[in-house]
Amino acid sequence: MVLQSKRVDLQVTCPLCHNMPEDDFHALVSCPLARAVWSITSLRSSIAAVSIIDWWNSIAINQEPKDIEITVSVMWSIWQNRNNVILNGQCSPAIRLYFSALDLHSLWHTAHLLQSVHTPITERFWHKPTRNILKCNVDAAILPNPPHVGFGSILRDHHGIVIASSQGRIHGLQNPATSEALAIREALSWLKNFNFFSIIVESDSLVIIDALNHSVADRSPLVFSLKIVNSLLKELHLVLLFLPVDQRIKPLTLWLERLLLCLIL
Repeated sequence: MVLQSKRVDLQVTCPLCHNMPEDDFHALVSCPLARAVWSITSLRSSIAAVSIIDWWNSIAINQEPKDIEITVSVMWSIWQNRNNVILNGQCSPAIRLYFSALDLHSLWHTAHLLQSVHTPITERFWHKPTRNILKCNVDAAILPNPPHVGFGSILRDHHGIVIASSQGRIHGLQNPATSEALAIREALSWLKNFNFFSIIVESDSLVIIDALNHSVADRSPLVFSLKIVNSLLKELHLVLLFLPVDQRIKPLTLWLERLLLCLIL
C-alpha cells in the first residue's frame, strides 16, 4: 500500500485470499489464513480492530511478556508464508504456521537463556515516561539492495500505548552514524506536525548522542545532519536520550525491525 501511494504499479489484492486489498492489518491479522492461525493460539488479541496499531495496542495491554514474544513469532511465521506464496507459489496450512512460530520462539528463548548465563549484564529495558509525557523512539537500518536507509519512529504515552508512528527511506548508502542522525532528523521534523510539548526522544546510538554534545569541525553529511538535529531540538524544546539495548532482547528486536521494514518498504 505504501508503494502504491508512491505510484508504483503493484497488485494490491491479497495473494492468499484474492478477495481483499492487502495492507499490514489484513496480511497479519484479518486474512482468513491469518485468522485461522490466531484461532489456534490461546492469545487474547482483538481481530475486531481496524488497524495494526489498534490491534497491537490491545495486545500490549492484555498480554503477558511471554505471550507478546509468541505473538511476534506468529506474525513472523504468517509474513514468511505470505512471501513464500508470492515467491514460490507454496502455502502452508495454519497449524504448520502455528507450530513453526512456536519453534521459532523456542529457539529464541533458548538463546536468551544461554546468553543470560554466559554474559551477565545489567538489565536495560524501555521505560515508560512519567504521566503527561510522551516518548518517541527512533531507529534506522541500512539496506544494500537498492542502497538506502530505512528509518522509523514510534510515539508512545505513559501507559506505553502507541500514539502515532512514522517511517520512510532515504536513497543512497550511508554509514551507521549518519544513518542514525538522518533518522533522528526525520523524526524531529515529523514531531513538528503535532501540538505536543512534552516529548522525550530516545535513540540507541551513543555515537550520535556524544556527537551532539561536542562540536566537530568538518563538512561531512553527518555533521550537517547533526546541525539540523540540534536546531530542531532547540526549536521544539525536546530532550534526546540514549537508550541502551539489552543484548538478551536483541534477537527479538531484530525480528521486529525486519518485519516492520518488510511492511514499510
